[in-house]
Amino acid sequence: MNATSMRAASRVRTLTLAVLLSLAGGIGVSHAQSVTGGLHGKAPRKATVTVTRADTGYARTVDVDQQGTYSVNLLMPGHYQVKVVEDGQVLGRYTVNVNPNMSAVVPAVVTSLGTIEVTAAPIDFSTVINPIDVTTPEVSTIYDARLLHDLPLNQLNIYQIPKLDSAVRTAGMAGRSMPQIGGASPSENRYYYNNFDTSYDVNGDGTLTLPQEAIQSTQLVTGSAALSLASTTGGIILSTVKQGTNDFHAGYTATWTPATSRLASPRGRDTYNSQGQYYIYQSHDTWGPSLHNFVWASGPVVKDKVFFYALFGRSYPSRSTSYGGSTKDVYSSDNKDALVNLTWNITNRQSLDLMGTKQWYNYSTVEYQLNQSYTTSIDPDSRAWTGEKSGQKLFIGNYSWQMTDNLQLRLMGAYTRDHINDLQAIMNQPYVTDYDWNMGVSHLLHGSPGGSYEPTNFWYAKRGYQGQLVWEVGEHTLKAGINDYTNYYHYQPQTNPLGNWTYYYNLTPGTLWDGAAVVPPNGQIAYTFQYTTGGTFTAKQKSYYVQDLWQVAPRWLLSYGVRYDKMANQSTDGSSYLSMNVWSPRIGLAWDVHGDSTLKIGANAGKYTLPMPSNLSYTIASPQTYIVRYYAADKRDPATQVPVNPTLLHTTVWNNGEVPQLQALSSRNIKNTYQYEFQLYAQQQLTPSWSLLAKADASIIKNVVDQVCDDTGLISDYIHQHGHPNYAGLVGNCTEFNPSRSIVLRDDLDNNGKLQDITIPNSYLGFPRPQRKYYDMTLRLTHARTAQQPWYLSGSYTWAHLYGNWDGYTNLTRSTTPEPGESGDYLFPELTVGSNGNLAGDVRHSFTLSGEYYWHNGLRIGGVLYAHTGSAYSCFGSYPDPSNAVLIQERQIFHYCVGKLSPQGSAWRAPFFWQLDFNIGYDWDMGKAGKLSVSLNIFNLTNRQGVLSRDMTGDQGNFDANGQVIRSPWFMAPSSLQSPRYTSLYLRYAF
Repeated sequence: MNATSMRAASRVRTLTLAVLLSLAGGIGVSHAQSVTGGLHGKAPRKATVTVTRADTGYARTVDVDQQGTYSVNLLMPGHYQVKVVEDGQVLGRYTVNVNPNMSAVVPAVVTSLGTIEVTAAPIDFSTVINPIDVTTPEVSTIYDARLLHDLPLNQLNIYQIPKLDSAVRTAGMAGRSMPQIGGASPSENRYYYNNFDTSYDVNGDGTLTLPQEAIQSTQLVTGSAALSLASTTGGIILSTVKQGTNDFHAGYTATWTPATSRLASPRGRDTYNSQGQYYIYQSHDTWGPSLHNFVWASGPVVKDKVFFYALFGRSYPSRSTSYGGSTKDVYSSDNKDALVNLTWNITNRQSLDLMGTKQWYNYSTVEYQLNQSYTTSIDPDSRAWTGEKSGQKLFIGNYSWQMTDNLQLRLMGAYTRDHINDLQAIMNQPYVTDYDWNMGVSHLLHGSPGGSYEPTNFWYAKRGYQGQLVWEVGEHTLKAGINDYTNYYHYQPQTNPLGNWTYYYNLTPGTLWDGAAVVPPNGQIAYTFQYTTGGTFTAKQKSYYVQDLWQVAPRWLLSYGVRYDKMANQSTDGSSYLSMNVWSPRIGLAWDVHGDSTLKIGANAGKYTLPMPSNLSYTIASPQTYIVRYYAADKRDPATQVPVNPTLLHTTVWNNGEVPQLQALSSRNIKNTYQYEFQLYAQQQLTPSWSLLAKADASIIKNVVDQVCDDTGLISDYIHQHGHPNYAGLVGNCTEFNPSRSIVLRDDLDNNGKLQDITIPNSYLGFPRPQRKYYDMTLRLTHARTAQQPWYLSGSYTWAHLYGNWDGYTNLTRSTTPEPGESGDYLFPELTVGSNGNLAGDVRHSFTLSGEYYWHNGLRIGGVLYAHTGSAYSCFGSYPDPSNAVLIQERQIFHYCVGKLSPQGSAWRAPFFWQLDFNIGYDWDMGKAGKLSVSLNIFNLTNRQGVLSRDMTGDQGNFDANGQVIRSPWFMAPSSLQSPRYTSLYLRYAF
């Protein structure tokens, strides 16, 4: 073979290798939790490597080390040119795409066979979602903005992105829009924007959401996350905001959703119970058109140094109408967004990124009373109005510094604040309703829909700092970091001081809130309640971690390290009542089987915990007044409907302004929730465009924080019988503990003002060990778009099994409080009988298929298919002993179905779920005039409205003359349905 042929063959081999290695270099976890990325490669040891980027003026030259490798880190996302030179001869020129949180691989230069140029890879990298990266044991998925724009997804909602992974469950979850990842409940996930953990730490459920138009890429980690990321028992979603360059660009984006219509956006259907009564009444619900607009621009402030990206959004007023059993509500909204991201390349080794955003929301509801239940006929004189003005602001700063060739520093500081101001049209007047006990229907007689409480001003704030030092020493990359977060939460509701009244119809004895057997008089029973609680609360999370990435052999990488998490929750006076520390060791291994990044086998194991959100402080550490009074009411004021001279029948005082004893709010030996995670996977590059991922995960809960209460005398009886007969009981009635472990209680045991400790063993308490075990196996086959094969396709299948007796921070099984630390599963031991089985999120088989085909004339067509088998549901009922007045009062929350034991998840399975979302679009490249893209997205194309869940309550909470529970007519009634078809038109113009 002559020299020319050798060089040609070399170019072909290098081109193929460039594709494979570029695919391999997608997600470098060494860059996780960062707004920057990097690149690395192999070259002759005497060579030098120059990395440039024309549109930002970046230029840097590095030497190849003794092992024949080089790397350049802390690069802003974009296309970089790489030139490898040895003894004045150019060995290769490459164009490499660098993405945030990734380290791109540059094709290796092994021999000096002449100049090798690879100026453009044939792969559309926006369609490479699972690239192989042999520089880290972790594995994750990344979704580029360009791909997300093309697929039929809600472009305003970050929660839509994870459902593209079959291992993530969102579709089919009744009442849930947020993802369930790794078997954890939705409130156990963590969400990042630009390196800042923006998770909503009031209850852990969700995050501040930025417009998807401003997002460059989003990374999904479904398990075994890196040490530098927030410790969590769920998944992690990281998004990075777009940045500017020297090239000026601007554009306009709009999403239009048409009004209710038979074809484009049909109405939902109703559901009924066994007696033909409505359960879901939505067949008359309508919504008007909506339009979300965004204008954006990006470019230089100072050429080669400072760049900007700016966006302004406006969602024009939209209206919707919904009907309830007795009301018609007309809802409207009007929202705005503003965002600016500034990037300063201080030097080629230092950069600063500053991002700020503000969002304004205005909501209002006009409510009318129906002339008759479940009709559309309204009483026009019953018009009542409530509203809400709210806003969010977020500021994030990221600083990166390559201090020396082997030493890096990253710093982050951020602050966010969210506030809500309630508004009401009717003020300074009492609130009066009536309630039919048999039908379960309430009517508003006087006041506004929100007038049961005084208008409240809610706010939530969070500040965070992070720092990481990375030191490369020989075959080791050492990392040390700190994360410091504090969130503040203010909420102080109180009932309407002029009265909050309810008239009861068809009330039977023994059905009052506290179980009192009040016989209804000849007149009407009315009750009023007085409730005040809350204040300002603080929760703190601080963590430290150290890690070593050790290249133990040319093809083997070992990662090991430990993380220390320190968490504290405080009451309104700043005193900590819950302080917990967790050490979390982790280890991972990656094997580059062939040494060419075409096959990677990896494994990870570690311990994970998560913070206890601050809403727990509001629910258990607040001063509280809670008084209920029942009256016989024969006459009403015709103007206000308030009872005239009512006769007091019964008073119940749960609290009268008492402040909980903080030391008794949690067991003295309490340990934080944690679980063990294990992962084994293989990634195979089948061809330059086809790749395969096979992955198996296991997550096993070992300890949880939850709540036990003294309703049945479980705690106070033990204390009375063990030397403290004068004990007055827990203020607040409940305490946090670790189920299956003893409780070490510190309280005023002798009612003399002196604090003492007492240990209540679990052998007496009788609680089983909490369990949540999740196993899954996932296969994903992906095709990346190329010029010769202009289509993207990703199909993934997941088998999973989730079982145990604890759903997580959110209780997806019982219809009780969903707040973290108060699942309702451990209020008393009787609730745990029959509690072990398939959990609510147990879906055995899931399949997701997404794809897009591109024609050369600009036309494209695509869709997403979601399908999974039904999840497990339980049957709940009353405690089957009518003589136990305390447990009977708790009503239908036990694992008994019409008097018979019904273990968790054994009642039935939800039906098979599937949904097809479809889109058709056109991209018009107008040259210098820009590019226009139009997409028609049709969600739930077939308008399938399958049943997602059914009523799990087996009885009515009453007993017949023979002491048998009375079956509920609502049992098995469909309680949630698949959303009907809706359509949106998406337009994007950019130049």
